Order: sequence, then C-alpha cells, then structure tokens
Amino acid sequence: MIAKADAVVIGGGIIGASVAHFLTKLGYGQVALVEKSEICGGSTQYSAAHIRQHYSNEVAIRLAVRGAGMFANAEEELGGPAGFVQHGYMVIAPADQEQAIRDVVPVQQRFGVETEILTPEEVSHRWPELDVEGIALACFERTSGYADPVATVRALVRSAQRDGLEVLEGCEATAIATEGGRVAGVVAGHTGTIATGVVVNACGPWGDRIGRMVGVDYPIRFSREHEAVFEAPAGFGEIPVMSDASQQLYFRRYGEGKVLVGEG
Repeated sequence: MIAKADAVVIGGGIIGASVAHFLTKLGYGQVALVEKSEICGGSTQYSAAHIRQHYSNEVAIRLAVRGAGMFANAEEELGGPAGFVQHGYMVIAPADQEQAIRDVVPVQQRFGVETEILTPEEVSHRWPELDVEGIALACFERTSGYADPVATVRALVRSAQRDGLEVLEGCEATAIATEGGRVAGVVAGHTGTIATGVVVNACGPWGDRIGRMVGVDYPIRFSREHEAVFEAPAGFGEIPVMSDASQQLYFRRYGEGKVLVGEG
C-alpha cells in the first residue's frame, strides 16, 4: 500500500510503463504505477511492436533514431530484454510515390538513420522471395526491426521496481481529487486515495475517461486495427519488416513459418 507519491501514472501499457520507468530512473521521487488489470494486460500486448525510423520531420526522426538505439541496447537502456529482432525495415512504393522516397531518405540520412534507396532489382536480389511487381522504388533501414511488446513492458517495470517504483495491479483509478484547481490525489481501488500533485494519464483509448475526472474532454474514439497470421510459403527467409505503401499494409515474419500482416 502507498499513501503518497510524487507522481502517479495511470495505465500499465508501454506508455505508462515507459513514463514510470524513466521518472524513477531520473530520480523524480516516489512514483506509483496504477493498472486496473495487470501490467501489459491491454492493447499493448497485441502490438506488432515495429521499431522504425522512417519519418519525414526532424523531431520524429531524431526520436526514432534514439529509440532504435535503445532497443538495440535494451539491457542497459530499458532495464532488460525487449526481444528486439533487428531484421531491418523497408518501405516499398509504386511509381506515384517514388519521389517521396527520393525526397525523404536524404533527410533521414542527415539525422542519423542508416537507410538507403533500393531499386526493384536490388530488392529482388537481396530478398528473392518478395514479388516486386508494381514497385518503383524502396528504402531500407538496417538497424530497425520489431520487438516483443510484453517483454519490453515487463523489462521497463521490473527495472524501475528495483529502484523504488510502486506497482499497483488490479487497482482501477476511479477518481482524481483536486484542491484549488490542482491535482491532489488519485482514488485507486482497494488502495484508497494516493496523495499526489502529478498524475500522468497513460490509459490509451480509455484516456478520455480519466480526463473527464478533472473536467478535460479528450476527443478520443476507438479504432479497430486488423492483423492476421498466415502460414509462410516454403523457403521463406529473413525478410525485413515491410511497409507496402500501395496496398496500405505491413507484413513480417512471425516466429517460425508464419507471416504477420496488418493494416496501416
């Protein structure tokens, strides 16, 4: 049980776990992580968990480069194994999006992304199992890939617990107390009220409910994202995470002999 904290983070998915981890590691003080079910019990556990650096503005690119480096050194940077598979990330584009590839890759390279432009012939040579019909150009970043979302969250939380993070599972936040227009505490299930001056709302699609507790209306709505797992054809190799701009989907290996395909 905890009666007082310097910060209370509500939500035990990847965002809440990361915030709680780094607040604790940076010496913010006593931090409590409140989760209504169990750590990584919500949508994070179903994430494809792609680690990519293919963005088009400086801030996002710099953040992505830093993030990819953290996953590559997860034991030190994230506190434990993250199941990072560094097979790379490739965007394939049809003719009407070819120029976008030519424009953005030099920008990414300037800010530290190890990426290169590939012709369809070069793609086919490296990954012969891929059908390059209709592809005008591709770009490939070798230091990207995908992680294990559950392992990542657990590593973040367990590492922070060793430094004093208080984790409250099965403990739903039902109200936020205020005094003089400022946060004063969180009413959290069987724990009762945790006095605090800082609340971090990391509840994902349920974030609007937490916001309404203090009169903040977030315009959040649910969106169902579809993924499917297929048997891979014989001889299917170690392909990168693939982003197909034409068909607006992504796909990658999913364990042995399977392929994960999703919308996006």
